[in-house]
Amino acid sequence: MHIPDGYLTESVWITCYVISLPIIIFSYIRLRSKLKKEELSTSFFAVITAAVFALQMVNYPLGPGGTTAHLIGTPLLSIIFGPEAGIVGLSIVLLIQALLFGDGGITTYGANTLNMAVTASVVSFFSYVLLRKLYKNEKGRIVAGAISGWLGIVSAAFMCGLELGLSKSTFGYGLSVTIPVMVISHAILGIVEGLVTGFAIYAIGKYRPDLLKR
Repeated sequence: MHIPDGYLTESVWITCYVISLPIIIFSYIRLRSKLKKEELSTSFFAVITAAVFALQMVNYPLGPGGTTAHLIGTPLLSIIFGPEAGIVGLSIVLLIQALLFGDGGITTYGANTLNMAVTASVVSFFSYVLLRKLYKNEKGRIVAGAISGWLGIVSAAFMCGLELGLSKSTFGYGLSVTIPVMVISHAILGIVEGLVTGFAIYAIGKYRPDLLKR
């Protein structure tokens, strides 16, 4: 899902930067405020972010144009610590991957953060909050976490497919190819993302409820 340099048209990657950068900055300000007020466990946040980094380093090739599928880990961060933590945490992970490992481009950093940091965080967090109102018992955490994890990765994949499809002149494939390839493949992989997220949220809620307020 990491889009390399040269895949997006100039208008698309610039638009993604214009959208994602203000959101990242705003999220950072909110996250820093939480850290100062000790509303968030800094050490646990660092551990989960490192785990997300490791998850994302395993890529599975699929479909046309060299697209790949991988777990993103964003739902876990955003559900536990809030969407701003998911956005900031993933933005840092994606920056390190782009600069040190060549996983994702510099011009496309705005698009990658918009997909895996912003979209996945917002979708997974608010879907989890909504689902917890329906599934209020402890086992309901698994259901809410699993569905939210699945929705998070699929929404990010949809955004990625949209950006690539809108960049047909450089990528080579239009929306009729890019969106189905990205969404279907990540919907399947999303089952794993959902299960990992669901059971992780359940375990944290059961054994360290102080770290999970929802």
